[in-house]
Amino acid sequence: MRVIGSDQPDFDKAGGLLPAIAQDASTGEVLMLAWMDQAAYRETLETGRAVYFSRSRNRRWRKGDESGHVQHVLEVKLDCDGDTILLKVDQTGVACHTGARSCFFRSIATADAAGDAIPSPAKSGDSSMSAEARLQSLQLELPPAPKPMGVYKPLVIAGEMAYVSGHGPLLPDGTLMEGRIGADVDEEFGHRAARQTGLAILATLREGLGSLDRVVRLVKLLGMVNCEPDFRNQPAVINGCSQLFADVFGEDAGVGARSAVGMGSLPGNIPVEIEAIFEIKP
Repeated sequence: MRVIGSDQPDFDKAGGLLPAIAQDASTGEVLMLAWMDQAAYRETLETGRAVYFSRSRNRRWRKGDESGHVQHVLEVKLDCDGDTILLKVDQTGVACHTGARSCFFRSIATADAAGDAIPSPAKSGDSSMSAEARLQSLQLELPPAPKPMGVYKPLVIAGEMAYVSGHGPLLPDGTLMEGRIGADVDEEFGHRAARQTGLAILATLREGLGSLDRVVRLVKLLGMVNCEPDFRNQPAVINGCSQLFADVFGEDAGVGARSAVGMGSLPGNIPVEIEAIFEIKP
């Protein structure tokens, strides 16, 4: 990309890391906030793709290399103090690892006509909201309902119970997240994969039931984690799916019995496979 000014970020101010805000260049929507070191900033300018620095993994990462949700950088700006970077981007797919378009989807407060701050009613955990309304409030993008990869049905309805076959982390473009935790990918990637698997389960439920509002509650969840033998944090990985269901169905109806187990391998080297049982309305 073309550099049009001589101003440079002051990376010495905060120990070498500066906040970088990604904003949709066409709509102005704030998509996410991440961190950049000087090398990530330089690579962003050189390649025209957003590159950030992960504080938890202590390394640089390029947005979209794992998820496919690439950020093409159209313009770079600095704030008045030179210690905050603004990227105006063309976002492919979604920006947030939860599947939401923007990371800023949780409303805390808004203002009434008089300008007074009031609590926002659009909380995902609000028991008065339906599952479909929560899904819309959270701005979650569901992938296409997955097709069976063998001789089985993705969803079987028996009376007032819905049995969901094992699902993997299907992305909106129809591809699957891949990698063995502890060998190819880390725990954070596994957590994201579990959440993405939950979105695939929601897509199957919606296709089979007509509406997620028919779900009464989650009864049982089985999470299988493709991991190295010495990996011990399978429950934290499957929390990615469990928290999604709590957000969509509510803190009571969305939390059921659960098992989280490690596996020697999973089909296609996917990080997680999850199956579930739901109680439904007739």
